[in-house]
Parts: sequence; structure tokens; C-alpha cells
Amino acid sequence: MFKTAFKRTMRFEGGYSNHSADRGGETYRGISRKFWPYWEGWKYKPKLKHLTHQETEELQECTEAFYKEHFWDVLKLDEISLFIPECASELFDISVNFGTKVGKKTLQRALNILNKDEKIFNDLVPDGIIGQKTIHTTEIYINKKQNEKTLLKLIRLLRAKYYIDIVEKNTSQEVFIGGWLNRVELEL
Repeated sequence: MFKTAFKRTMRFEGGYSNHSADRGGETYRGISRKFWPYWEGWKYKPKLKHLTHQETEELQECTEAFYKEHFWDVLKLDEISLFIPECASELFDISVNFGTKVGKKTLQRALNILNKDEKIFNDLVPDGIIGQKTIHTTEIYINKKQNEKTLLKLIRLLRAKYYIDIVEKNTSQEVFIGGWLNRVELEL
């Protein structure tokens, strides 16, 4: 499942960028030097346009390993993808775009909204921690024959709202809204 999610997310994460309005600053395939200064892929930066085939493969491998370790595994998406693979992919992409805490809270908030006034399960604390309680609650939601497409749609709507909130708070981020909204697939 990780490889599928990674491939989808990389469609949106281009190569090298250093946009002046990007709060992450210098990035490569979505990896911000500001937040990840010790990522091993930065060693390739001086010659990005002139990489050998082997160096290109090495850079791809270290990019994939980085995202697996720091996003997919941190979110415990192997466990979540057992129940809802499309939601796991969506949470991965949200987290790559805005950090794992945002992805985790998005799942927790969506589950709380869909729990039918706590008739399916007790509300989760949207603390941005994917622990056994969040994983178990996700499993309960799906096992109670609740619609995973509804959960996926709500996650995507919460994501779109998150983007809108950012732009409304800081108009310098308007330059990114088109690309961000391209990531939100509202059709199921």
C-alpha cells in the first residue's frame, strides 16, 4: 500500500523548488531543507540537473525511504490501510503536505464527526497521536458497516477547509491554493 500512496503523492511533489512564499523554503520532492536539514538526499542538490542514472536511482530510493520512515510509519498507516486503504493514502498525502500532526488530527476529527453522537464509539481526543485507541476506533467504524467512502470524503473536505483556513489567515499563501486543491479529489 505504501508504494501506491507514495506514487500518488509524488505526482504533486515536483523536483527542486525554492519559492519565496513557501514556508518550508528550499524543497526537493516536498522535503523541506528547513525542517529536514540532515536528509541524506541534500548531498545530491549541487548536481541535480546532471545526475547519473545510478545517482537518480539512489536519490529516488532515499526519497522513498524518507517518506516511509517519517510519514507512513509514523502515522501507522500499515495498520490503518488494512481497513481503509484509500484513507491511508489520503492521510499520507495530507501529512506530506502539512505534517503528520495535521494528518493524524484530520482522521480523529473525521471519526468524531461520523460517530453518530457517540453511539458507535466514544469521541477521540484530536491530539494528533495515532495510538491503539485511534486504530481501534477506525476498525470499529469499518466493522460496524459504516461507509468508508463517507469517511474518505469527510477527510478530503476537512483537508480542503484546512487549505482555505491557511489562505484566509495568510494571503501570501494564495499562490499555492490551486495546487493544494488539485490534491483534494472530491469525486469518489
